[in-house]
Amino acid sequence: MEEKMLSATKVIQQINVSARTLDGWYKYVQDDTLKKPDNMPKLPEYVQSRPRGPRYWKESDIPALLAFKEWIPKGRNGVMGRINERFWGERYRRNGKGEETVNE
Repeated sequence: MEEKMLSATKVIQQINVSARTLDGWYKYVQDDTLKKPDNMPKLPEYVQSRPRGPRYWKESDIPALLAFKEWIPKGRNGVMGRINERFWGERYRRNGKGEETVNE
């Protein structure tokens, strides 16, 4: 019997994150220019039949996604700051002193 596959919509409902958050996690993990912490949980592979096509995860991938969700540091200076800052307005890219924020 083949394992049940879940669409991105079903996955984000089950792990209670937005589609943008799920996308951001994968962009962070796949970005080879960023240094990753040693204790970072592995994100499960998804199935995508064509570029920009729907993505599917195995139902058994939900615990790994939840583990990543629990691990990921929160806030603008967390490990995903550089990935997330593209969504910030200009005033949020600067700290109170008018300096660019840096995530290293």
